[in-house]
This record gives sequence, structure tokens and C-alpha cells, in this order.
Amino acid sequence: MRKAKGSMFIMFVKAIRADKSGAFDKYLTDSDREVISQVILQSGWYPYETYKNCFKAVAEVMANNDPKTLIEWGREYGEATMSSIYKTVVKKDDVVSAMDTYQNVFKSQFDFGEIKCDVTGDNELEITISGFDKDLNNGITLLLAG
Repeated sequence: MRKAKGSMFIMFVKAIRADKSGAFDKYLTDSDREVISQVILQSGWYPYETYKNCFKAVAEVMANNDPKTLIEWGREYGEATMSSIYKTVVKKDDVVSAMDTYQNVFKSQFDFGEIKCDVTGDNELEITISGFDKDLNNGITLLLAG
């Protein structure tokens, strides 16, 4: 079974638990509800499918699946996570060592999938994630320029 670390999962669980309207119910399975009824620890491992269902629920209910909102959430959550839990990555002096460290961080957040980082130019990186989720088809490639 594929798993995600609680540090990636806890924000969505908190949002779902806070809602008393039942707006998230149609996105969650009985198994999901059982998992999120437990104490979620940042260092714990949880089923990826439950993580994915919770993410989808929050994205659809709270953000109306608006790409701009989701990108901004990702940026804010990524910055918060990287500057608190994974702050060693942010403190790296050079891009190559930061990306090497981030590859290890990715592996510590998900127990499956592959991430590859390549420097493609001055202040430019290509990050390729593959074998992660069937909904991403063959993977996703991001080009980051600074």
C-alpha cells in the first residue's frame, strides 16, 4: 500500500474535521473516515488514497477546483512546510545541494514514486516526478527558474 507522511496530510484533515456541514462527505470513503478520525501525527504514515481523497475534497469544496487558488495554496503550504519541518533544504547555499536534499525530503513524504532534479541553466531546474499517481499519467515535469 502506498503511503503519505502525516506532515503532508494533516492540513487537509484539520479542514475536513472543522466542517460540520457534511460538504466533504461525498469525497470520502468509510476507510478514509476511519483514518481521519484518528490522531494524525506529522511523522506517521497514512494511506495515500486517503490523503488523495482528502486533498480532492478540500480542493473541490474550499477552492472550487480553481487552479489559481490551488497554486497559491501549494505555494503557501510548500513555503510553510519547507521553512518549518524541512528547513534544512531552505538553508542550502547552492541549488544543486538544495535539490539533492529535496529529493530526500520527497522520499520522506511519500514511500513511492521517483523524483529527479536536473540543473538546465543558470538558476533553472527541471524537476520530474514519475511513478507517483496514475492520474498524472506518465508523470509531471516542472521547470523552475529563479
